[in-house]
Amino acid sequence: MSYTMTAATYANAEQTAAIVMTHEAAAVIVSRDDTPDCWADLMASGLVIAPFVPVAEPVPKPTRRQLRLWLVRKGYSLAAVDAAIDAMPEPERSEAMIEWQDASEYDIEHPTVQAIGSALGITDLAQAAREAALL
Repeated sequence: MSYTMTAATYANAEQTAAIVMTHEAAAVIVSRDDTPDCWADLMASGLVIAPFVPVAEPVPKPTRRQLRLWLVRKGYSLAAVDAAIDAMPEPERSEAMIEWQDASEYDIEHPTVQAIGSALGITDLAQAAREAALL
């Protein structure tokens, strides 16, 4: 089938496939290997093909045990976490204590986790969560 191509984005880092927007269909996948005729049409179309953008790996939510083990193994004391929470004004302090003590897992986007990470000097919470989730 012939398509009237309006826009395209590479679908992989190897640039051997593309997602093509068309007038006839919302979007089609065109591949150098699977649809060589369509691929040739795309290459000849003069469209500027947008670069491939990989999907970011989701950040895991480590469990209470995993995060605490990670902290201890990286040299952070749990007392330092308590001190960081104690330094917060109310009502944030009470809410942070509940989150720290009672959460079954920790989300790096949560304000309490962000505040504790900052207070401990942890600069890459996403990497910390990835490492902790492996424990």
